Amino acid sequence: MLAGLALVLTACGTPASPAAPTATPTSRPYAGPLWVAPDPALHLEDDPGAAGRVVTCDQPVLGGSVAEPFSIGGEVRESPDAALREARDEGQWSGYDDDGMREVRREPDRALYTYESGGRVLQAVVVRHGRVLPGRGAGADGIAWWVESSARCDVVEYRDGLAESYGSEVWTDAAGHRISSQVVTSSTSDGDCLADGTRVLYLGNGDEGRRAYLRNTADYPKNVGEPFQADVPLPADAVDSGYRHGEERLWFAPDRRRAYVGGPDRVELWPLETEVLGCA
Repeated sequence: MLAGLALVLTACGTPASPAAPTATPTSRPYAGPLWVAPDPALHLEDDPGAAGRVVTCDQPVLGGSVAEPFSIGGEVRESPDAALREARDEGQWSGYDDDGMREVRREPDRALYTYESGGRVLQAVVVRHGRVLPGRGAGADGIAWWVESSARCDVVEYRDGLAESYGSEVWTDAAGHRISSQVVTSSTSDGDCLADGTRVLYLGNGDEGRRAYLRNTADYPKNVGEPFQADVPLPADAVDSGYRHGEERLWFAPDRRRAYVGGPDRVELWPLETEVLGCA
């Protein structure tokens, strides 16, 4: 995911000497505080804290924070680098391309790591050297390094193909602009959790709730109100969502209990999930 170099080419007249590669410009270094007071309107696990001020996202920032003293699951470490790796391994923060994370600022009790692409900071992590509750791996003084706040942009803001490599299918509007995965996304199971080939369309997220629609429902008849249908005419009252995935278009029934995926003449009927699917 490291940003590539752009080559300047000339196509007319006398061949010119190759221009020197131009590096993608980097963002202005963050000079703000590495700790900010929690947002009272958010749960701490949904509050990106100081890390949220570092990233430059088009979509709403995703992230969370941990209060001192450190008391959540997982271990703490003796260095900020090790603490960053431990937190990722324990699933305490979600990001992409760990090898691309770089320490860009160090203070006595905090370190800032960022990942940049295309001249923007897409993810940031603040690692804290602070108090730890007993039993979490700190030394005798009860002080160690641990992730205090983390933030990242929506997966659709990263390079082409990254979302798909993580199993997330990116939808766009009619003009080809990517839609946030927090608004609409879909995925096809590789058999690790759901039955192999099961495809699920997700609408919405967070406090507004998330609706899911299933394709290939034969393995989950109790989780939907009706079976999937592979080839039906598009109903006259279907509501166009405006969303696209390649050649696929998406409509909904007026009551939102059905999704229609396909073309304007023939579509697949994906029923609404009525009982939440989960891994065994």
